[in-house]
Amino acid sequence: MKKPSELKNQTRNRHLIDGNGTLRDICGLKFKHILTALVKKSGAIQKKYNLEEQIENIVEGLFICAKDLKQFSIKIAERHRQWEEEERQREEAASQKALELARRKNLEEQAQCWMQSINLCAFIDACEKQMTNARGQLQTDSVETKWLDWARKHARRLNPLANGFIEKIN
Repeated sequence: MKKPSELKNQTRNRHLIDGNGTLRDICGLKFKHILTALVKKSGAIQKKYNLEEQIENIVEGLFICAKDLKQFSIKIAERHRQWEEEERQREEAASQKALELARRKNLEEQAQCWMQSINLCAFIDACEKQMTNARGQLQTDSVETKWLDWARKHARRLNPLANGFIEKIN
C-alpha cells in the first residue's frame, strides 16, 4: 500500500491540478470539460440558451463534482488510516522482536556469568586445597587467605543468582 504522502502527491499531480495549475478531475479531464459533460448529461447545455439560463445546471454539475471529490477524499483518508495502522503494527512487531532479542542476549550473558562463577569457585576450592596440602592450615591473616577471600567475593559478584537476577525478571 502506498504511503499517504505518495497518495497526496498522486492526488495533486494526477487528479486535481495539472502542471499548468488547471483544475482536473479523477480521469484527467480539464474542469471545464467536466462541467460541460455534466451539463450535457443532464441535457441543459443547448446552444439556444445563454449562460444565465444554464447556471442552475452548471451549479448542479459543480455539486456533483464536489460529491465525487469528497468521495475520493474519503477513500484517501481510509487508505491513510489503513497505512497508519499497518505502520503501527510493523513498529509494534519490530519492538517486540527487539525486546525478545535483548531478553535472549541477557539470558545468555547471565548463564555465561553463572558458569564462570561456578568454574571460578571450583578453581578457588582447588587452589585452597592445594595450598592447605602444601602448607597445612592457613593463617586467617595470611596472603593466601586474603587472596582466597577476594577470589570468592569476585566469584559471587559474577554469579547472577546471588545478585538479584531472579528478582529483576519479575
